[in-house]
Amino acid sequence: MFKKISYVGLLSFALFFSNAINAQNKTDDKAQWPTTLSSFQQQNELKVVGNAIFSVLFWDLYKSQLSTGSGKYPQSSNHDNLIYKIDYLKDVTAVDLVDYTIEQWQYLAVSEQQYKDYLPQLKAIWPNIKAGDSLALVVKNNSSAFYHNGELLGAMDGENFALLFLDIWLSKETSEPKLREQLLGRTVND
Repeated sequence: MFKKISYVGLLSFALFFSNAINAQNKTDDKAQWPTTLSSFQQQNELKVVGNAIFSVLFWDLYKSQLSTGSGKYPQSSNHDNLIYKIDYLKDVTAVDLVDYTIEQWQYLAVSEQQYKDYLPQLKAIWPNIKAGDSLALVVKNNSSAFYHNGELLGAMDGENFALLFLDIWLSKETSEPKLREQLLGRTVND
């Protein structure tokens, strides 16, 4: 005897199966990344492009460092790995990090359409930052992931994310041109 399968039961099974596949894909995305930043650095030889300190008035807020496989930025190929690491000197909430990121994209005249899909991902993985914490964006093969205090937070969907995020500091139109010059390894004359 065959029992009738209800549409609700079938729909529930389909949603369960779909969620299981999505969870597996997220696990696979995260699995492609080393669990620690030091593991990534050991596997990939990187050269420092530049260092900078971001200050407002007389308060130093963070130190940052840009490193690539070639030692240059922009990178010479899509296979040139990159780390942009920020060492925070002050506490910053995750909400403030997201808000600052949006403000900078707006300053660069990036359309909301270009960044809106990244916001839920950033809100889901970025933690509150304490003075002494670090946050690093790692880029390899047009994919990117964030590390907090050297531990993998999560991978970002979308191959355009890294460039969009790095433009905050490295675009010619950045709100902080002196910081950009330092990160690119150029001397800055005051």
